Amino acid sequence: MTVQTAAGPKYYQTIWKRPSEELIRGAWTAVDLAFMEERRFHLLFTCYMRGNNIPTKSFCAIDDIRLDDCNGKRVPGDRRCDFEDGWCTWKNVQNSRNQFVWQLSGGDSKTTLQSPSRDNTYGNATGSYLFLSNHERNDGDSAEIIGDILPRASWKTQCLTFWSIISSDSDTNLQVLSLDPQRENHRSLPLWVERGGGRVAWKMGRVAVPPGNRIIFRGTVGPASKPAYIALDDIAIEENDQCRIVPHGADELPADYLLSCKFDEGDLCHWTSEGGLSGRWTLGPPAGSTLGPVLPPDVAQGGMIHANGSTIANNGGVLQLSSHTVRRQEPACFSFWYHMFGGKGVQLVVKVKAADSGPFKHWRSLQLLQREGRTTTDRWYNVRRTVYLYDVENKIEFQLKSTDNRQATAVMALGPIDFTPGACDVLTDAKGEPRWIVFLLQFRLLVMFTT
Repeated sequence: MTVQTAAGPKYYQTIWKRPSEELIRGAWTAVDLAFMEERRFHLLFTCYMRGNNIPTKSFCAIDDIRLDDCNGKRVPGDRRCDFEDGWCTWKNVQNSRNQFVWQLSGGDSKTTLQSPSRDNTYGNATGSYLFLSNHERNDGDSAEIIGDILPRASWKTQCLTFWSIISSDSDTNLQVLSLDPQRENHRSLPLWVERGGGRVAWKMGRVAVPPGNRIIFRGTVGPASKPAYIALDDIAIEENDQCRIVPHGADELPADYLLSCKFDEGDLCHWTSEGGLSGRWTLGPPAGSTLGPVLPPDVAQGGMIHANGSTIANNGGVLQLSSHTVRRQEPACFSFWYHMFGGKGVQLVVKVKAADSGPFKHWRSLQLLQREGRTTTDRWYNVRRTVYLYDVENKIEFQLKSTDNRQATAVMALGPIDFTPGACDVLTDAKGEPRWIVFLLQFRLLVMFTT
């Protein structure tokens, strides 16, 4: 889809363009852009539908077009916003998840709601910023703003910095999330969170954000009986590989929340399937396979994902499933289910990967499991391991490798993944049998020899 200015038969200028993979499907998307044109012009909106795989009922829709004369200092393409000239590319998200909206304050805007007396940019009462208040709100009400899509083809880290105030206590919090437009269910990934309870002053926040994503700021308030507000100012996104999180510990979202997934809500939770459209994990059971599972594990509530030999081959012989990166943790129990009765010619490798915070990030790997070929029994196997995530950055990775490219019909499935704080009470080996049974047999043999 494109937007162009036309100032004559030969004077066309593209001012906005989104390829198919970056368009959010099935939902209204707000677009705010600035451009310069000195001649008389008209706007041309174009939606292209090409290819043989387009559904017959596909359509494009446009609504609420407004054109304003913006004489502000904002430069098109600049990813900095101090809100002195309006909202820049940030927009309120209006859906069932949000009960109210962010407001622009400062300058000519006046409000009787509780809010900062000074902005962060100029430190005076006339500067502008965004804020929300819990006046006449319910406990847990939230409001979101969303930005434009970040460049996808970037070799450097996209570093988000901003300034915020969070008043009141821990009932009030501010989150930064990322939304990948290519994810079909539009599920957002939490990156950063900070709660109230500290000094009420402008504080800087910083976090690395994924390329090709849209950034969301979500403010959640406590009950109106405790007056509170959240304010935002001076948001900027720059390319900077030195993007350590600020304040320290602001990203302490629970690891069990980020690493656990039931695979029953139509997505991969916070895990990432790397590969093209023909080389990714698929939700649900493998249709048409006589060797793959029909149902998920009986004792584990949830669903499953699967991949076959042709999928692995289409992805260069290796298919990965990677977790979100988490910070240093206490020992925890990592549990997952796998089904490889149809896994001839396929190898499953599970690793814990860790990296320190140096300028040149080097990931080290510790193998948790390696399983090759088909199992002798048509059933699910559960693997439980106590893992130690002691480095600054840690993640878990599943790898499916093809050991025989002729096995296109091979199939392998993963069931629910659980990450629970504390060591495992019972460990299982690669075949899903409890390890303590092996230790008990060794003890009995020793007793028999000594008597």
